[in-house]
Amino acid sequence: MSRQTSGGEPTNAADAERVPFLNHEPDLLQDDDSIEGPKQYLEKYITYLCYAYIFIVNAGSYLQIAPQADLFESIICKDYYSNIRVADTTVDCKVPPVQSELALIIGLQDLISGLVSE
Repeated sequence: MSRQTSGGEPTNAADAERVPFLNHEPDLLQDDDSIEGPKQYLEKYITYLCYAYIFIVNAGSYLQIAPQADLFESIICKDYYSNIRVADTTVDCKVPPVQSELALIIGLQDLISGLVSE
């Protein structure tokens, strides 16, 4: 038997080697076995709910990229052809000046969102 001081600490180095770091007392915060089934179900439900939420949010953000680019392109095209007096009623929004400005705007948008997220 080892002698311990009043604080519960061993008196010599050999006894200190044998004393466990953690007490083996029952944990007061330990889960009760009777609620293990509903708790596991709730944990799985919350986990799957988080996965579904993340999937929906990410899918929504990717689905808005094409309509947003079309909207930007139509605004740039309208502005480009309002500055140039064209007698022809059909306008081509795929001309290089419109596409270069669209690429610049999308690039700046990606740059800013990348800088903010870092």
